[in-house]
Amino acid sequence: MRSLKGQNAHHYQGHRPWNASWLFISCLETMQLDRCRIIDVGCGCGLASIYCARKGARVTAVDIDLLVFPFVEMLSDLNQVEVNPVTAGFAQVGEELLTDVDLLIGAMVFTMASHLVIRAMS
Repeated sequence: MRSLKGQNAHHYQGHRPWNASWLFISCLETMQLDRCRIIDVGCGCGLASIYCARKGARVTAVDIDLLVFPFVEMLSDLNQVEVNPVTAGFAQVGEELLTDVDLLIGAMVFTMASHLVIRAMS
């Protein structure tokens, strides 16, 4: 992680785990995730994405910062799981990503585009 952090001048804050990620994972522990199709918006270093993938979910990890994906890839490799990386902001998560999704998650997403959450959940 440290060597990746030194190599990648990230633009946002997705290179490190947030305390909210651990709380969020404790909520995910109560859910049946096997074969669930999940989009993790604002995935950052990918903790929630990787947790879900380890539980059998098919995960698309979305973040606005392209430079978080080396962290996601490294952590995915260490955990022997696959996640599909997509570089996009929350407002750019379009219907093509939301089609056939069972669960839209985001531990540190702000409400700038709450209409997308409402549309995805309907």
